[in-house]
Amino acid sequence: MRSLGREVSRCCRCLNYTAAGVWFFCLSAGLWGGSVMSRKNALGYLREQRMKYYATEGSQWLRLEKFYRKRWLWHQLTVDLLRFVHTPALAVGDRIIKLYECFISEFEHWINPMFLVEILIMAAPQVNNWGQVTRLFERTKEKVKHSDEALLLCLTAIATAKMSDMDMAGAKRILDAAEAHMKQMPSVTPVHARFYTILCNYHQAMGQPALYYKHAFHFMSCVDVENITDDLRHQWVAPVILAALAADNVYNFGELLVNPVLKDTDEETQWLVDVVSIFHRGSVKDYDALKDPGRSEKVITQLHDPCNPPPPQKKKKTVQLAFNQLECRKPITFEEVAEEACLPLEEVELLAMKALSCGLIKGTIDEVDQEIHVTWVQPKVLDVKQIGDMMERFEDWCENITDMYALLEKGVIRMLR
Repeated sequence: MRSLGREVSRCCRCLNYTAAGVWFFCLSAGLWGGSVMSRKNALGYLREQRMKYYATEGSQWLRLEKFYRKRWLWHQLTVDLLRFVHTPALAVGDRIIKLYECFISEFEHWINPMFLVEILIMAAPQVNNWGQVTRLFERTKEKVKHSDEALLLCLTAIATAKMSDMDMAGAKRILDAAEAHMKQMPSVTPVHARFYTILCNYHQAMGQPALYYKHAFHFMSCVDVENITDDLRHQWVAPVILAALAADNVYNFGELLVNPVLKDTDEETQWLVDVVSIFHRGSVKDYDALKDPGRSEKVITQLHDPCNPPPPQKKKKTVQLAFNQLECRKPITFEEVAEEACLPLEEVELLAMKALSCGLIKGTIDEVDQEIHVTWVQPKVLDVKQIGDMMERFEDWCENITDMYALLEKGVIRMLR
């Protein structure tokens, strides 16, 4: 029995020594949240900051130290850090980037990758130049590549840094890589909206209204437009409307008009909404009545480079959309088109050719009889009034069918008699 007890005691002592050795090896090798020296430096930084800002932030630095000492509370530490870096006190000088360099970098491989990128995004404006910001996120990209959302957000941050550094070609390459990665993700996440925001900023800077309009709708599909803040709504509504008006290949404005982003607009934006409504109706007369050259020039320059603004060709687009308002069940005469589009008769044929080339209509032009035979009109999203008109047409059609049925019934009865 004594020999058995001695063996058990010796085994326990060996196990304790082994566990201590493994624990010490992990600390020294950096496998348990960093080396011993880096951990001491991190604790020293926390104590220094607590003493320096004891009156205002002492409790916050003490809480960070408490979580850090308990090596298993990484989530609580990360959440507390993310909340802390959003405070106005840390926005001064280079406090956030110093916090990352002296403290967070010691255990960054243990925390949530998304939170790590979020903290670095807050720290980016405090870096000396955008080239250093790009290199910072390039290094971080390798650390978070196992997380799809964090990697996408990191690529978005790199593209933002390159755009701020006026490296538009480099930003485009990063955005293309981010888009390719995003397409492989299984579901839509909040990071998608942030990616489309940066992508829209790129197209706005490059003066590409059609692509801006396309990706703006992608952004709106990733967020709850009904519940976004008024500031965010006003930030989007004017550029989206201007992009729709300026884009050469956008002729359908119904989706934009029914989008909740247009609700509760101010006076300046409401004028733009009225212009879009006129385009949607294809009313040249209403456009000429509402047109304000001074205000139009002012708002158009918000979307394009003032040094080289591309012409929006709004009047031409309105004239082409006038075809959508004509009755297409019978040949359309040149006179009808000239009256609807407010054009000279000799320009009607050219207008019809442009409408055919843009895909607004399909059909043929009879120059001899001066008629246009339309077989198809580009579908569009209807507004409430247009849906009401369509309902009235259906009701009239149903009444005609009922009358015809009654007429046939009476005729058949007479024939049988």
